[in-house]
Amino acid sequence: MTSVTRTLPDTMTSPETGEIRRSGILPFELRYKAEAVTIDLPGYYPEGQGEGVHVGDDMALAGEALRVLKEKIDGIPSPKTIRRLNLA
Repeated sequence: MTSVTRTLPDTMTSPETGEIRRSGILPFELRYKAEAVTIDLPGYYPEGQGEGVHVGDDMALAGEALRVLKEKIDGIPSPKTIRRLNLA
């Protein structure tokens, strides 16, 4: 079985506005209850103000950061912590 690596283009057309968006990384503040963390979020962003479009694994870092906040605040262990505890 072979693995296929998908290469994404440097630009894309916004599905909502038709505006051209460029691939890049911008800071994004993620909040959970009273805590916040800023991550560098990849995606396709407009030249000026506006929402980004995220494809593929773009949101993986945000998901991981949210799991870390939930573990810190609520004590809900992340899958990574559970695996680590099961291996110990």
